[in-house]
Amino acid sequence: MVEGEELPPIDVYKLGDNYYVIDGHHRVSVARSLGRPTINARMIEVKTKAPLVPEVDAPALLRAAEYRQFLEATRLHERRPQARLEVSRLGRYDEILKHILGHRYFLSLERGHEVTFPEAAARWYDHLHLPVAREIRRPGGLEHLPGRTGALLLVQAR
Repeated sequence: MVEGEELPPIDVYKLGDNYYVIDGHHRVSVARSLGRPTINARMIEVKTKAPLVPEVDAPALLRAAEYRQFLEATRLHERRPQARLEVSRLGRYDEILKHILGHRYFLSLERGHEVTFPEAAARWYDHLHLPVAREIRRPGGLEHLPGRTGALLLVQAR
């Protein structure tokens, strides 16, 4: 960026008149520090019938919408009702979905037949997420990482 090269566009949500970065925080930071007035972006416009008052926590609303889509794809709320996957940044449920897709691929190879996405998600939760989350949540595990969740750290660790 310093040398003037174009980087991949950032991903943003547009909610009302505001924009929320999903992916590309570092590129935004560098562009600002270089005094660039614009940056290439892919935008997803989120429309809501609910009135957006200044007090509304828009990022929390967007994370909730992402989580709803994640649950619709994985059906984890049906297969593992106790499961609670919370992420601290927008766009991270998509990262978890990518991990589950990879898990599904290898599980299908191992079993010799196609595994459903919900089945792969439940197995990912039981055999990958829970053991790592338990380790992260051991005493002192998250104290040096404020604002981070076990689900996000699992995605970042891979």
